[in-house]
Amino acid sequence: MPHLFSRVCLLFLCCLFAACGSQNGGLLRLDPGPDDTGPSPYVTEDPQGPIPEPSLPPDLLAAARSSPDDTPAPRPTTEPTPQDDGETPPSAQDRLAAEHDLPRLSYSVRVESPEAPELTDPFLATSLLEQMRDKPPATVMGLDQRMRKDLEKAQDVLHSFGYYAGKAKGKIVKREPGSRPDTVKAVATSDGKDKEPSGAIDAETTPPNAYTVTITFEPGIRYTVGKTRVSVTEPDLLRPDPTKGAYVPPATSLADVGVKDGDPALAGKILDAVSAVRENFRDRGYPFASIASSRYIVDHGSQTLDADIVVDSGPLVYMDGLVVKGESPVKKRYLDALVSWQPDQPWNQSRVENFRNALRQSGLFSAAQINPADEDDENGQRAVVVELTEAPPRTVGGALKYDSDFGPGVQAYWENRNITGRGDKLRFEMPVWKELQEFVGTYRLPVFLSKNQDFTARAAYSNEDTDAYELTSYIAAVGLERRFTPRWTGAIELHLEGGELKDPDESRTDYLLMGIPMSVRYDHTDSLLDATKGIRLNVAVAPYTGEYHEDFTVVRSRFEAQAFVPVIGKDALVLALRGMYGMLSDTDAQDVPASLRFYVGGGGSVRGYEYQSLGPRNSSRDPLGGASAVELSAEARARFTETWGVVAFLDGGMAYADAAADFAEDDLRWGAGLGIRFYTAIGPIRLDFAVPLNKRDDDDNFQVYFSIGQSF
Repeated sequence: MPHLFSRVCLLFLCCLFAACGSQNGGLLRLDPGPDDTGPSPYVTEDPQGPIPEPSLPPDLLAAARSSPDDTPAPRPTTEPTPQDDGETPPSAQDRLAAEHDLPRLSYSVRVESPEAPELTDPFLATSLLEQMRDKPPATVMGLDQRMRKDLEKAQDVLHSFGYYAGKAKGKIVKREPGSRPDTVKAVATSDGKDKEPSGAIDAETTPPNAYTVTITFEPGIRYTVGKTRVSVTEPDLLRPDPTKGAYVPPATSLADVGVKDGDPALAGKILDAVSAVRENFRDRGYPFASIASSRYIVDHGSQTLDADIVVDSGPLVYMDGLVVKGESPVKKRYLDALVSWQPDQPWNQSRVENFRNALRQSGLFSAAQINPADEDDENGQRAVVVELTEAPPRTVGGALKYDSDFGPGVQAYWENRNITGRGDKLRFEMPVWKELQEFVGTYRLPVFLSKNQDFTARAAYSNEDTDAYELTSYIAAVGLERRFTPRWTGAIELHLEGGELKDPDESRTDYLLMGIPMSVRYDHTDSLLDATKGIRLNVAVAPYTGEYHEDFTVVRSRFEAQAFVPVIGKDALVLALRGMYGMLSDTDAQDVPASLRFYVGGGGSVRGYEYQSLGPRNSSRDPLGGASAVELSAEARARFTETWGVVAFLDGGMAYADAAADFAEDDLRWGAGLGIRFYTAIGPIRLDFAVPLNKRDDDDNFQVYFSIGQSF
């Protein structure tokens, strides 16, 4: 009886094992051969057939369906938990391996997407296989579970890029012992095809080895944007008051905010457009607008994605003047001058944000809350209510610096803001180097005689001892700066300067000059400290008269252009270009003080050469300065992370004794090098290493520059 009972139990276990195997697609086995028959044990066919279920990724807020009445809901995705190393639940083999402390296998991930390479990086960013490579499973079955979850993620990536009929397939292969990584043996595939017969391998007993998991994208046709509609919950709220200012109706489709019919159905672009719809309403009179609902429909027949957006617009609001809530550290007149809207116009959130940015850039406030008043006034308008939090009014600080031009240096500064309650600013700076010591005081009073005009004043003492000259100078200047448009600015200044100057081969001589420098600047870049796109132009003309050796009159002109071109992404790789030309009117450079001459060479000019060293020189090779100059620069700025980047650069330039410069290529001196950038909130910190390309006998082999901010 015991023998009979044992046999019955053994038979029962065998039947149970076989039944479980049929439920789970069979045991892991080596693919029998190269014929194209027989399903893979690790393939899950989509129940919808050859076209995947038309669900948008979770970002799009709602699942889109070809036929809302008969299409099943999207399959839920099970998130990994810390207990199971990413598998849900862990396989029986993995539990057995954990109990017996068996070694875990190793694997690599390969993504193949030749038809749509843009899918690779987004997939790897969410891939469970990639994220958990440092915690590999103990068995191939556990690895297969990860692959299945990644195939679901791959389907989401396909949809997010508009490939709603696309497929993703997976394959796990085992490398032969001692073989190269690209010599592999098929273990399981997701395309239902068996590969390379090479003897039986029992996945339950074979020791873990090296595997490669390959995910292959077959994107198919990219779907396009079809019909898009923007409607509102209460259409009566869109009726304007005919007695008020000009009214422009808000968006009625995504085409009004940049997504047109026929554009690729990219999830990110569509989401941005939906956000832009809300901002469109807020710019056209509806400050309380919000997205009430979004519905997306994938039509496989026309291969399009339709969108139906419903907006809760809220009431139409007409703007009035500014009202300050609570105490304000500045006078109301100063705030009114920063206002960028007109009373009686429909609410415009962009203009409100411009006002907020002006408050932020003033440095006077740590926070500003801006909202419409709770109710309309008797004129049917609402005041713009601002509540301000004052920033600390004084700042003191310092810095350590070093570059090859001046050597080590220190800088101290003190700043006092809002002295008179009108947003004015007084600042003292004292940079001290071995060869240059300065003390500079500046004062700025905004909104002077006009809301777009500032009054400026400057006083400075400087003592400089370089190879080019020895200079002690005193400067006093007052001027006006005016903003003609957000991109065009101009400045004019009355400039007085005097002191003592010793040129090479000459004795120390007193000098005095007076001038009226004028400049016009155009700036259409995305950042003042670290531009990644756009252009800048600067034209400066300054007539001077004075005495140095004898009376002189001269006009100093300078023209500069900069361009920034994003090559890869927004700031992953940026090409930066700069050109400068300067000249003095028909005069000998040695007849005017050194502060008016042109000098080339150094960290802000042509890197790789000593400060001010390029240009006319005397018999002792001391720089004399020129009556004209030219500078050229090109930089390739690559940014790898939020904080680190590198730069490759080429600089060229020369100063000339005559105003009519000879720009022969042989005359220019060229320098090249590499730099490191560490990006901070106040701008990049740069470290540049440069070498002269057409080195002269007395030039150093290299130069090093360390400072804050890009070179231009």
